[in-house]
Amino acid sequence: DEQKTNANIDIPSIPIDNDNNDIELKSARPRIQSLSSFEQYELGQFEFDSVCRLHKTAVKRIVPHPLLSSTHLLTIGDDGFLRNYMVDKSKIDTFYFISSRPLTCLKAIQVHSSINTNERSSLAFIGSYDHTLYIYNLETGTSLLSQVLHDDTITDLYITNRSTPTLLCTSSTDATVRFWSLENLISIHNNNYILQTDYHLSSIIPMQYDISFDSSCTCMHVLEEHCLITVGCQDGSICICNFQTGQILKQLTSTSSSLPILSLSLRSDGLFLAYITSRTATLVDIISGTDVFTTTCLSDEHLFNSLFYLSQMLIIGLINGSCDVWNLKICEKVHTLNISDNISITTIAYNDGMFFFGTDDGSVHSYIFASRHQLSI
Repeated sequence: DEQKTNANIDIPSIPIDNDNNDIELKSARPRIQSLSSFEQYELGQFEFDSVCRLHKTAVKRIVPHPLLSSTHLLTIGDDGFLRNYMVDKSKIDTFYFISSRPLTCLKAIQVHSSINTNERSSLAFIGSYDHTLYIYNLETGTSLLSQVLHDDTITDLYITNRSTPTLLCTSSTDATVRFWSLENLISIHNNNYILQTDYHLSSIIPMQYDISFDSSCTCMHVLEEHCLITVGCQDGSICICNFQTGQILKQLTSTSSSLPILSLSLRSDGLFLAYITSRTATLVDIISGTDVFTTTCLSDEHLFNSLFYLSQMLIIGLINGSCDVWNLKICEKVHTLNISDNISITTIAYNDGMFFFGTDDGSVHSYIFASRHQLSI
């Protein structure tokens, strides 16, 4: 039986070696090119690296470990576990049992113990199907907070790095986006998060304000530097809001308006928005509100499920286990990656020269990304 660490009690985490999940390792894992660098060139090649099953059920999110970003990933799944995955060794380092209900969203940040020290730790913020936010210290293996924030499932979350006080933004299928003050837990000093020394485990985080919508919020993306928050809804609508005031600036309707928005992402300059439903993927010019690119799935066996978007690259994860890679500069599909045979792609992440694809069976598939200028074709 799997050893468990319960997030509701202060028990240190238990390191494990999961030899059954070990994959034959590459002798070296080249980190070929930064994501910002390859945007100015043609899209590159994807080279399979490894696969490891981390969860008993679907992987829902993959993020870099804040302190060990080049070697470790954090993942959550429908099985209620948070996993600390060692990329270079293709195995689990530590794991934490968070909830008996599926976990839905994850963010992790690096915090300093005080202003005058370099001692650091990592906090994981986890949303759940049980309406609850969990905050976890990854170094001590203890739960800092377990608080119900919504009347329904938390679908996404974001932690500000520019505002005072530091805010937590959460979206939910209760048709609200809520903003919570984290001032009792962390503060910002010289662009660093500082852990409040007088924080008590019995503390709660207070709500500052909220935004109400006409339909359940299925996904969210925040671009704090441009004061933008975009919210995808169950009815196929997308709301673009002012992050500071909560004012809805613009409302868009997807081309397949009866289908929920599954995922969305803003370009870093705030000018373009990519989103998917199960049948369409669309890129929108936010200023004019016009679609500049759209593609539709081929059949019910090729429905869309997940999205990765950055500048000229759009990756769509399908329920049949493949991924379509689009070069938006020329509006052409340049790759089809066969990640997993008929097992849905649930989430896509990029870190340190590699792409990671989470699947419905609990596996994470890693691919090295290389620019055409550095890898012969």
